[in-house]
Amino acid sequence: MNDPTTQPRSIMRNAASLFGAHFIGKALSFGLIVILPWYVESATLGVYFVAAATVGIFGAFAEFGIHDPLLRRLHLEPDRARQTLGVAVGMRLLLSLSVMVASAVYIWVNRYDPERAEYVWWLGGSVALNGFASALYTVFRARERMGYESAVVLVERLIVVLIGGGLFVFGIGTMRLFCIVIFIASVAHVGLTVAFVAVKFTPIIPRFRWNEWRDFARLTFPFWFANGLILLYYRIDTILLERWSDRGAEAVAWYGIAYSWVMALTILPGAIMSAAYPRISRLVSGQTESDEEAQSLSALYTGLWRIMAATGVPLAMITAAIAPKLIALLYPDARYPTGTADAALASLAWVLPWMFFTAILVNTLRAANHRRALLALIALTTAINILLNAFLMPRYAHVGAAWALVGSEAFLVVAGTVYIRLKLSRWSRPVFWLQVSVSWVGLGVALWLTRAWSLFLQVPVAVAVVFALLYAARGLRKDDFRLGA
Repeated sequence: MNDPTTQPRSIMRNAASLFGAHFIGKALSFGLIVILPWYVESATLGVYFVAAATVGIFGAFAEFGIHDPLLRRLHLEPDRARQTLGVAVGMRLLLSLSVMVASAVYIWVNRYDPERAEYVWWLGGSVALNGFASALYTVFRARERMGYESAVVLVERLIVVLIGGGLFVFGIGTMRLFCIVIFIASVAHVGLTVAFVAVKFTPIIPRFRWNEWRDFARLTFPFWFANGLILLYYRIDTILLERWSDRGAEAVAWYGIAYSWVMALTILPGAIMSAAYPRISRLVSGQTESDEEAQSLSALYTGLWRIMAATGVPLAMITAAIAPKLIALLYPDARYPTGTADAALASLAWVLPWMFFTAILVNTLRAANHRRALLALIALTTAINILLNAFLMPRYAHVGAAWALVGSEAFLVVAGTVYIRLKLSRWSRPVFWLQVSVSWVGLGVALWLTRAWSLFLQVPVAVAVVFALLYAARGLRKDDFRLGA
């Protein structure tokens, strides 16, 4: 029987499904990114961003590294799916409660006022519920039925955007009510996910046996700290910026708007790597037994790098070029004048290609079960990020936070690439760098020549130039989207 993960159409169909759902979800969220700053003071918005970042970190550590080992087991041992899922669900139920405990301690330590405390409570509950649902996503991904995940993601986003955003539009919205809507959306999210898994795939029967938890925890524990550190690494700047910048929560709002736009653009690598992960896992486990598997892994690895290089760098260039026009068009000038959100976005845009490459490296290390290497890389990168922030934030506030993330992300990519080259795989056709760089140079010229044009003319021309040059220089080919299959 053919392994479905070896079929290129299967990979791309699932990638397209996830990408489509997350693209629509992010597009809807763009509405919120635009709506909220018109109705909420920048300092209040900054407080919300800090609360969301904090409980997000709690949720990452509460995940306990369950996702990757669970996905791996469900994919490689489908006959034991009910038992494996039951053990993971039992653990995840208990761990979700730890998010609320951590939120209570955080509120007490910081002596938050009742309004700010409510932000943390409602957002913490949402994170706990969404974390439980994300553990069940592994069933969809192991069975290569990403359409179900796409559906629940869209429902959750629609509730937040239409109801939460609608409250502000109709003049009755507050950040407190908005946080409550987020929690309600998470309840619906969990309910739908549980229903799909139980009805379409396997019954969900939590198992609370200590010996099973202990055995499974041995697999998950090494991933626990690494996964928590990854979220800490990406969100610590939001928390530190309020404390280390003389503009406090206002600077967080400026940075948070830019960060939201940049993160929305990372849906492409996220969707591709989620769909390619099972195939990477199989090839990594088989490459020591077969030269053919090793060659297939190298081809897949190279194809992923080519796709990320051909998309990530142009996205960064275009975003950086249009940042002042975009912010001026969409946000109130009184709250977000020149040098605030526009400066943050123009700087933070350059983290995009590094994040695209990081998606390849982190998923490859996870699939290969190189847990210690991943942990060491993330720990060192987090330390570098904090040190850079300590130097840059007091001097350059939100712009300093952006460049600190760019610098630490660049280090992570270089160090991770060297490690994977030595231990796992390498590029099979390095010439692709020359081919895709043609589009970068051409795009740079086009953006310079059109710098005085309207945003609505400059972007389509820039995109057309990129596609034309990628086609002419063979920077991307049809075979690249076979992802090594």
